Amino acid sequence: MSGLSLFYTLFAYVAIGIFLYGFLIRIWKYATAPSPWKIPLTPGPVTSADVAYRTVQEGGFFKSLFYSNRIIWLDGYAMYLGLALVLINHFRFFFTPAPASLSWITTFEAYAGFIFLLPLFYLLIFITHFSLVTLLLSYSPFGKLMHAGSIFFSPTRDKIGDSWVVRHITPWALEG
Repeated sequence: MSGLSLFYTLFAYVAIGIFLYGFLIRIWKYATAPSPWKIPLTPGPVTSADVAYRTVQEGGFFKSLFYSNRIIWLDGYAMYLGLALVLINHFRFFFTPAPASLSWITTFEAYAGFIFLLPLFYLLIFITHFSLVTLLLSYSPFGKLMHAGSIFFSPTRDKIGDSWVVRHITPWALEG
């Protein structure tokens, strides 16, 4: 293994470690942050199942973006679907015999190659692309890209909207 290969291999493992550590720390901060008030979007969900359904709609299908700007919704959805295909395609390289369940992705490789031909010329060398991806991976838990993990802890989406049915009194109001 050459020195450059060793450097980039270590660089990738360090970037993955930084990402996982930072992501877990950020999720822990979101999960342990106090959220005493219920701030449901109107109409708020009434049951926990409704809360889960709305979170899946927002996290998986970008419902609020769909209603606000459908062109950006379509572009974003296409980007995330393309990213999912790229991740699935790269996932099969981690196994010596590729699993048969991942062999279907090879039918799309030729089409993806034609589609990504221009960006490949734009990137010019694999090292530039790899370096930028690992830097982005290292930075993402500490920047604005962490919005993906925070969507499940938003006080407007993860609370049951039953404030008109059940009276919620904060713990410090009971002390007086």
